Amino acid sequence: MKRASSSKRGDYTQRGRKLRFFQKGQAQYAMLILYNVRMIKIRVPATSANLGPGFDCMGLALDVWNEITFEPAEKTTYHVTGEGAEKFNKGSRNLLTKAFAALHEACGRPLTGASIRARNEIPVSGGLGSSAAAIVAGLFGANETLGKPLGELDLLKIATEMEGHPDNAAPALFGGLVVSVTARDEIITRRYEIPPLTLVIVKPLMEWTHKNCAGGACRNPSPARMRFTTSGAPRW
Repeated sequence: MKRASSSKRGDYTQRGRKLRFFQKGQAQYAMLILYNVRMIKIRVPATSANLGPGFDCMGLALDVWNEITFEPAEKTTYHVTGEGAEKFNKGSRNLLTKAFAALHEACGRPLTGASIRARNEIPVSGGLGSSAAAIVAGLFGANETLGKPLGELDLLKIATEMEGHPDNAAPALFGGLVVSVTARDEIITRRYEIPPLTLVIVKPLMEWTHKNCAGGACRNPSPARMRFTTSGAPRW
């Protein structure tokens, strides 16, 4: 059980380290970046999506975090502690490292080696956006490493291409409650201010991965059109 806490956006320096945090007027912030000569540290939140009638378009950032550090290295290596450690430590190919490479490719830059270390608190395959958090972390870390050639909406577009929809990626990147709509080649997002909430997370004993949903297994039962009165939208 977690409660969001309020803070403001700004920069400060402490013992030669520059700390930047994101607020944007919301009690939940999306990322914390720590610069210390050769290291970049990022915190990415868990997210809950498909809220109410907001199927594939509405998501909320939660006060559960993965913390990832990036340091220059001759080749890319990846090591995890916490959630998913046994699974992810079997190799260096995963969504985070794929996103890290995809950002370099999108910018037309050669892939730089990095020692990537993650401390995961977001349950894997538990409906809390662990995949989106990994993708956003890889993209954001690579973008910072390259000197921020892309803006936040560009990062969201790449994350959406990798995820298939922006409902988890958008709040993981921007924080708070975010509604996103894909219109042709553009992703339109709107971030809403909400009061601090206390949320109870129930972790299932089973894993339900994107692969389980391949071919639309999770989505086929939903008709292409649905009557308003049965769609789950609130009626007044």
